[in-house]
Amino acid sequence: MTVAPSSNAIDTSTWQCDDAIDWFLRNAAGDFHAKNLSAVTCWLTNGALAGYVATSMTTIQIDQAPQLQRLGLHGLFLQPTIKIKYFPAVLIGMLGVCRPYQGKGLAGEMVRCAIGQALELSAMVGCRFVTVDSEPTDPALALYRSSGFEAVEKQDAKRRSVWMFFDLGPRATS
Repeated sequence: MTVAPSSNAIDTSTWQCDDAIDWFLRNAAGDFHAKNLSAVTCWLTNGALAGYVATSMTTIQIDQAPQLQRLGLHGLFLQPTIKIKYFPAVLIGMLGVCRPYQGKGLAGEMVRCAIGQALELSAMVGCRFVTVDSEPTDPALALYRSSGFEAVEKQDAKRRSVWMFFDLGPRATS
């Protein structure tokens, strides 16, 4: 399997995953990649597109004291009266695996790649988390939980997705 950035040379004609993921791949991914709104990374097998992940920069809001305490982020202030509740992150915006390749571990590999991108980025700029706005399906939640993601506490009950994060941890000091 080879990994490559999105390009017009990648054939998407036989791609099938999920309506929203298929639409993004065929109608928006190339434009998002070209305009530097997200980095779209593709996994290819014998020239066929097996999967892709689109990542971009974002922030995540964590404002529940117990979760902040556990993450070692409680009591941080930007100014004397402004508590920090938004933290820098890399967003997994879209992730899809073509049906013939599903259930073979590729999605987990793509999540690990996004975490690796975030770790590389965090060495140069502040980046504490990888986030995803996950579909609330058992397979999607299982994928992210098995990769070490956890849900943001006290989410709006009206959300149709589950906001999750992976903690990259504090910057290593020498």
